[in-house]
Amino acid sequence: MGGEGACTCDQCKGKGMVTRIVQLGPGMITQTTNHCDKCSGEGTIIPEGKRCKTCKTQKIVKEKDVIEINLDKGAPNGKKYTFAGMSDEYPDHEAGDVIITVKEKEHKVFKRKQADIAMTIKITLLEALVGFEKEFLYLDGQKHIVRYKGKVINPGCVKTIMYMGLPLMNNPAVQGNLFLHFEIEFPKEVNEAQAKQFNEILSAQKPKAITATFEAQNSHECIMFEKSHINENKKTRNEAYDDDDGEEGQGGRQQVRCENQ
Repeated sequence: MGGEGACTCDQCKGKGMVTRIVQLGPGMITQTTNHCDKCSGEGTIIPEGKRCKTCKTQKIVKEKDVIEINLDKGAPNGKKYTFAGMSDEYPDHEAGDVIITVKEKEHKVFKRKQADIAMTIKITLLEALVGFEKEFLYLDGQKHIVRYKGKVINPGCVKTIMYMGLPLMNNPAVQGNLFLHFEIEFPKEVNEAQAKQFNEILSAQKPKAITATFEAQNSHECIMFEKSHINENKKTRNEAYDDDDGEEGQGGRQQVRCENQ
Protein backbone atom coordinates (compact mmCIF):
# COMPACT_ATOMS: atom_id res chain seq x y z
CA MET A 1 0.00 0.00 0.00
CA GLY A 2 3.05 2.28 -0.02
CA GLY A 3 3.05 2.65 3.77
CA GLU A 4 0.76 3.01 6.79
CA GLY A 5 -1.44 5.75 8.16
CA ALA A 6 -2.43 7.23 4.83
CA CYS A 7 -4.60 10.32 5.20
CA THR A 8 -6.64 12.39 2.79
CA CYS A 9 -4.73 15.07 0.95
CA ASP A 10 -5.76 18.48 2.30
CA GLN A 11 -5.00 20.18 -1.03
CA CYS A 12 -7.23 18.15 -3.38
CA LYS A 13 -9.54 16.81 -0.66
CA GLY A 14 -8.91 13.23 -1.80
CA LYS A 15 -9.89 13.87 -5.42
CA GLY A 16 -6.36 13.70 -6.81
CA MET A 17 -7.15 16.72 -9.02
CA VAL A 18 -7.04 20.41 -8.29
CA THR A 19 -8.70 23.30 -10.09
CA ARG A 20 -6.89 26.60 -10.34
CA ILE A 21 -8.36 29.94 -11.40
CA VAL A 22 -5.98 32.59 -12.70
CA GLN A 23 -6.99 36.17 -13.49
CA LEU A 24 -5.49 37.28 -16.81
CA GLY A 25 -6.80 40.83 -16.68
CA PRO A 26 -9.79 42.93 -15.75
CA GLY A 27 -12.83 40.69 -16.21
CA MET A 28 -10.72 37.87 -17.71
CA ILE A 29 -9.97 34.62 -15.89
CA THR A 30 -8.81 31.13 -16.91
CA GLN A 31 -9.56 27.85 -15.17
CA THR A 32 -7.36 24.70 -15.35
CA THR A 33 -7.68 21.27 -13.73
CA ASN A 34 -4.54 19.16 -13.17
CA HIS A 35 -3.22 16.34 -11.04
CA CYS A 36 -2.51 17.36 -7.50
CA ASP A 37 1.21 17.96 -7.12
CA LYS A 38 1.12 17.39 -3.37
CA CYS A 39 -0.18 13.79 -3.47
CA SER A 40 0.82 13.07 -7.10
CA GLY A 41 -2.81 12.48 -7.98
CA GLU A 42 -3.25 9.72 -5.38
CA GLY A 43 -5.68 11.64 -3.19
CA THR A 44 -3.90 10.41 -0.05
CA ILE A 45 -0.64 11.22 1.66
CA ILE A 46 1.45 8.88 3.82
CA PRO A 47 3.28 10.55 6.71
CA GLU A 48 7.06 10.69 6.32
CA GLY A 49 7.83 8.24 9.13
CA LYS A 50 5.35 5.63 7.95
CA ARG A 51 6.34 5.45 4.28
CA CYS A 52 7.45 2.08 2.86
CA LYS A 53 11.21 2.03 2.40
CA THR A 54 11.02 -0.70 -0.27
CA CYS A 55 8.61 0.81 -2.78
CA LYS A 56 9.16 4.48 -1.79
CA THR A 57 5.34 4.96 -1.63
CA GLN A 58 5.04 3.84 -5.30
CA LYS A 59 3.09 0.73 -4.21
CA ILE A 60 5.03 -1.45 -6.69
CA VAL A 61 8.42 -3.20 -6.62
CA LYS A 62 10.46 -4.83 -9.38
CA GLU A 63 10.87 -8.58 -9.14
CA LYS A 64 12.33 -11.25 -11.40
CA ASP A 65 10.24 -14.24 -12.36
CA VAL A 66 10.98 -17.38 -14.36
CA ILE A 67 8.55 -18.50 -17.06
CA GLU A 68 8.82 -22.09 -18.27
CA ILE A 69 7.79 -22.76 -21.87
CA ASN A 70 6.77 -26.20 -23.04
CA LEU A 71 7.82 -25.71 -26.65
CA ASP A 72 5.80 -27.87 -29.04
CA LYS A 73 7.78 -30.28 -31.19
CA GLY A 74 8.00 -28.87 -34.69
CA ALA A 75 6.82 -25.41 -33.60
CA PRO A 76 7.08 -23.11 -36.65
CA ASN A 77 8.96 -19.84 -36.79
CA GLY A 78 6.76 -17.06 -35.41
CA LYS A 79 4.74 -19.34 -33.12
CA LYS A 80 3.39 -17.33 -30.17
CA TYR A 81 2.93 -18.51 -26.59
CA THR A 82 0.71 -16.40 -24.31
CA PHE A 83 0.95 -16.35 -20.51
CA ALA A 84 -2.14 -14.60 -19.16
CA GLY A 85 -1.73 -12.20 -16.25
CA MET A 86 2.06 -12.55 -16.14
CA SER A 87 2.88 -8.98 -17.19
CA ASP A 88 3.52 -5.98 -14.91
CA GLU A 89 1.03 -5.37 -12.12
CA TYR A 90 -0.16 -2.00 -10.85
CA PRO A 91 -2.64 -1.14 -8.06
CA ASP A 92 -6.23 -0.94 -9.31
CA HIS A 93 -5.14 -2.23 -12.73
CA GLU A 94 -5.48 -5.69 -14.24
CA ALA A 95 -2.18 -7.34 -15.10
CA GLY A 96 -1.43 -7.79 -18.80
CA ASP A 97 -0.19 -10.86 -20.65
CA VAL A 98 3.33 -11.98 -21.55
CA ILE A 99 3.60 -13.06 -25.21
CA ILE A 100 6.69 -14.99 -26.29
CA THR A 101 7.39 -15.44 -30.01
CA VAL A 102 9.58 -18.25 -31.36
CA LYS A 103 12.39 -17.01 -33.59
CA GLU A 104 14.47 -19.61 -35.39
CA LYS A 105 18.24 -19.27 -35.52
CA GLU A 106 19.65 -19.85 -38.98
CA HIS A 107 21.75 -23.02 -39.30
CA LYS A 108 24.95 -23.20 -41.31
CA VAL A 109 24.13 -26.56 -42.91
CA PHE A 110 20.42 -27.29 -42.65
CA LYS A 111 17.58 -25.20 -44.05
CA ARG A 112 14.07 -25.68 -42.73
CA LYS A 113 11.06 -25.89 -45.01
CA GLN A 114 8.15 -26.34 -42.58
CA ALA A 115 8.49 -29.94 -41.33
CA ASP A 116 11.09 -30.83 -43.97
CA ILE A 117 14.83 -30.12 -43.86
CA ALA A 118 17.21 -29.53 -46.75
CA MET A 119 21.00 -29.73 -46.87
CA THR A 120 23.69 -29.53 -49.56
CA ILE A 121 26.26 -32.30 -49.98
CA LYS A 122 29.41 -31.89 -52.04
CA ILE A 123 30.47 -34.95 -54.05
CA THR A 124 33.21 -35.58 -56.61
CA LEU A 125 32.57 -36.37 -60.26
CA LEU A 126 33.52 -40.00 -59.57
CA GLU A 127 31.00 -40.21 -56.72
CA ALA A 128 28.34 -38.71 -58.98
CA LEU A 129 28.99 -41.50 -61.50
CA VAL A 130 29.47 -44.59 -59.31
CA GLY A 131 27.84 -43.67 -55.99
CA PHE A 132 29.07 -42.46 -52.62
CA GLU A 133 29.09 -42.92 -48.86
CA LYS A 134 29.08 -39.74 -46.75
CA GLU A 135 29.15 -39.04 -43.02
CA PHE A 136 27.52 -35.92 -41.58
CA LEU A 137 26.61 -34.47 -38.19
CA TYR A 138 22.83 -34.19 -37.83
CA LEU A 139 20.69 -31.87 -35.68
CA ASP A 140 20.44 -34.48 -32.95
CA GLY A 141 24.21 -34.16 -32.36
CA GLN A 142 24.91 -37.65 -33.69
CA LYS A 143 26.85 -38.73 -36.76
CA HIS A 144 24.85 -40.28 -39.58
CA ILE A 145 25.90 -42.04 -42.78
CA VAL A 146 24.13 -41.69 -46.11
CA ARG A 147 24.82 -44.10 -48.98
CA TYR A 148 23.71 -44.02 -52.60
CA LYS A 149 24.37 -46.34 -55.51
CA GLY A 150 22.25 -46.35 -58.58
CA LYS A 151 21.61 -43.87 -61.34
CA VAL A 152 24.12 -41.15 -62.12
CA ILE A 153 23.65 -37.99 -60.05
CA ASN A 154 23.30 -34.93 -62.28
CA PRO A 155 23.98 -31.32 -61.21
CA GLY A 156 20.94 -29.99 -59.36
CA CYS A 157 19.73 -33.50 -58.47
CA VAL A 158 17.76 -33.92 -55.23
CA LYS A 159 17.45 -37.12 -53.17
CA THR A 160 15.22 -37.84 -50.18
CA ILE A 161 15.77 -39.56 -46.84
CA MET A 162 12.32 -40.38 -45.55
CA TYR A 163 11.15 -39.40 -42.06
CA MET A 164 14.36 -37.62 -41.05
CA GLY A 165 12.84 -34.15 -40.85
CA LEU A 166 11.08 -32.37 -37.98
CA PRO A 167 7.91 -33.57 -36.26
CA LEU A 168 4.61 -32.09 -37.40
CA MET A 169 3.45 -29.74 -34.63
CA ASN A 170 -0.16 -30.96 -34.68
CA ASN A 171 0.90 -34.59 -35.16
CA PRO A 172 4.37 -35.15 -33.63
CA ALA A 173 4.21 -38.88 -34.36
CA VAL A 174 4.71 -38.02 -38.03
CA GLN A 175 8.02 -36.57 -39.19
CA GLY A 176 9.00 -34.67 -42.31
CA ASN A 177 11.75 -35.68 -44.72
CA LEU A 178 15.39 -34.72 -45.31
CA PHE A 179 16.22 -33.50 -48.81
CA LEU A 180 19.78 -33.77 -50.13
CA HIS A 181 20.90 -31.26 -52.76
CA PHE A 182 24.10 -32.28 -54.53
CA GLU A 183 26.94 -30.01 -55.55
CA ILE A 184 29.32 -31.81 -57.91
CA GLU A 185 32.99 -30.83 -57.70
CA PHE A 186 34.56 -31.28 -61.13
CA PRO A 187 38.32 -31.75 -61.53
CA LYS A 188 40.22 -28.55 -62.25
CA GLU A 189 42.09 -30.08 -65.18
CA VAL A 190 42.48 -33.32 -67.16
CA ASN A 191 45.82 -34.39 -68.67
CA GLU A 192 46.24 -36.26 -71.95
CA ALA A 193 46.44 -39.69 -70.34
CA GLN A 194 43.28 -39.08 -68.32
CA ALA A 195 41.50 -37.68 -71.37
CA LYS A 196 42.38 -40.88 -73.27
CA GLN A 197 40.95 -43.00 -70.48
CA PHE A 198 37.75 -40.93 -70.41
CA ASN A 199 37.42 -41.36 -74.18
CA GLU A 200 37.72 -45.13 -73.83
CA ILE A 201 35.28 -45.35 -70.91
CA LEU A 202 32.77 -42.91 -72.32
CA SER A 203 33.18 -43.84 -75.97
CA ALA A 204 29.40 -44.02 -76.41
CA GLN A 205 29.19 -40.33 -75.48
CA LYS A 206 32.23 -39.24 -77.49
CA PRO A 207 31.42 -35.96 -79.28
CA LYS A 208 31.22 -36.13 -83.05
CA ALA A 209 33.90 -34.31 -85.02
CA ILE A 210 32.76 -31.55 -87.35
CA THR A 211 33.81 -32.38 -90.89
CA ALA A 212 32.22 -29.39 -92.63
CA THR A 213 34.56 -26.61 -93.76
CA PHE A 214 34.15 -23.04 -92.57
CA GLU A 215 35.78 -19.75 -93.39
CA ALA A 216 38.69 -18.86 -91.13
CA GLN A 217 36.76 -16.03 -89.45
CA ASN A 218 34.01 -18.48 -88.47
CA SER A 219 36.34 -20.92 -86.70
CA HIS A 220 37.05 -20.11 -83.06
CA GLU A 221 39.14 -21.39 -80.15
CA CYS A 222 38.06 -21.04 -76.49
CA ILE A 223 40.52 -19.71 -73.91
CA MET A 224 40.38 -19.46 -70.11
CA PHE A 225 38.15 -16.63 -68.90
CA GLU A 226 39.76 -13.68 -67.10
CA LYS A 227 38.19 -10.59 -65.60
CA SER A 228 40.23 -8.42 -67.98
CA HIS A 229 38.12 -9.78 -70.81
CA ILE A 230 35.10 -7.81 -69.58
CA ASN A 231 34.60 -4.66 -71.64
CA GLU A 232 33.23 -1.65 -69.79
CA ASN A 233 32.04 1.75 -70.94
CA LYS A 234 34.81 3.98 -69.59
CA LYS A 235 33.00 7.26 -70.36
CA THR A 236 31.74 9.39 -67.53
CA ARG A 237 28.21 10.72 -67.45
CA ASN A 238 29.33 14.21 -68.54
CA GLU A 239 31.38 12.84 -71.44
CA ALA A 240 28.35 10.91 -72.63
CA TYR A 241 26.29 14.10 -72.64
CA ASP A 242 29.05 15.95 -74.51
CA ASP A 243 28.93 13.35 -77.28
CA ASP A 244 25.19 13.96 -77.66
CA ASP A 245 25.70 17.71 -78.14
CA GLY A 246 26.94 17.48 -81.71
CA GLU A 247 25.62 19.57 -84.58
CA GLU A 248 22.24 18.93 -86.16
CA GLY A 249 22.39 16.23 -88.76
CA GLN A 250 25.27 14.47 -86.93
CA GLY A 251 23.27 12.77 -84.21
CA GLY A 252 23.38 15.81 -81.88
CA ARG A 253 20.50 17.66 -80.31
CA GLN A 254 19.05 20.59 -82.28
CA GLN A 255 19.56 23.98 -80.62
CA VAL A 256 16.54 26.29 -80.41
CA ARG A 257 16.90 30.05 -80.21
CA CYS A 258 14.95 31.82 -77.50
CA GLU A 259 12.33 34.14 -79.00
CA ASN A 260 12.70 36.58 -76.08
CA GLN A 261 16.27 37.50 -76.96
